[in-house]
Amino acid sequence: MSTSADAASAKSARLPELRLEHLVREATRLFQEFGYRNVSMEQIGATVGLTGPALYRHFPCKQDILAQALTAQVRTVSRFMADAQERGGTPEEQIVLFFDALGDMTAHRDVSILWNRERLHLERPGLSELNRSFGGLVDTLAAKISAARPAVDPAGAELLATAVLSVYSSTARMRGSLSAKRLMQVQRALTDSILDCDLATAPVVMGTDDARSRRSPIARRERILDAATELFFVRGFRNVRIDEIAAHAGVSVATVYHEHAGKTEILWTVIRRGIEGLLGTSIAALDGAAAGDTLDVLLLEQALAGFAGHVISSPELRSRPGIDGQLKKLAYAILIPRARI
Repeated sequence: MSTSADAASAKSARLPELRLEHLVREATRLFQEFGYRNVSMEQIGATVGLTGPALYRHFPCKQDILAQALTAQVRTVSRFMADAQERGGTPEEQIVLFFDALGDMTAHRDVSILWNRERLHLERPGLSELNRSFGGLVDTLAAKISAARPAVDPAGAELLATAVLSVYSSTARMRGSLSAKRLMQVQRALTDSILDCDLATAPVVMGTDDARSRRSPIARRERILDAATELFFVRGFRNVRIDEIAAHAGVSVATVYHEHAGKTEILWTVIRRGIEGLLGTSIAALDGAAAGDTLDVLLLEQALAGFAGHVISSPELRSRPGIDGQLKKLAYAILIPRARI
């Protein structure tokens, strides 16, 4: 079964390659600057001298251009990994080469905006394909981490890979007034701190999975919030219905409305819960920071927020035994890197 990106690629094959690359670059710039919904086909076509109707002959809809732009990003990062594997003699060298290339790209271009914000405008098949591509990249990086740190189990390596990739996908949030050189220094310090994090010493928070606890009001409320969080991330807030949240949580629609007044209240609860967790960890980090490090901690909180988003959207990560303790360890590794920056 072909993906939306494959279909877009086939239909755009008649455009000269250089012109197509130029169009995708300009569409990426427009989407990042103005937002996907605020950019028209006419504006995109004008960047390469095409009218709107002429552009429709190559791309049936704007979704296809967005799919092409996002696929181009995935392919670029995949090339970084392939190049690192070819040039690096050891897993450690390959990891360094990969993040050098990724850091250089993200520090000099705000590519992370397209992935974090505009990706959610893709329809479900295209979005699922991109998420699978990201998952493949996580798996490849996790294998390198396992080879470089044999004491780290596969699940821990996957979590470390997810955490460190989230640093680079959060570049737009972290940038502020930093120069590209300074931003790359911050990225490198965070990468080293995360990859050195000892997840094995994280405390395990014991819980219970018996039927009684799953039927309790608190358990139901958490299942509803978890289901809503996952669906909002994968499909976007506007594209999720209450009955879909209920089905995903394994409860009735009436139960959802008993716990929450509506979809907007669910969203605010999800956001508030995430903010409270970030604030708690950030306050602890600020307490341990020197006076001159305060601004750095606030900047690094943006990287932590990006990682938290990845975890919140992943049912597999959220349900992993011991994840609470591991997340706390990684939060401190992000907020208080071992190397002074």
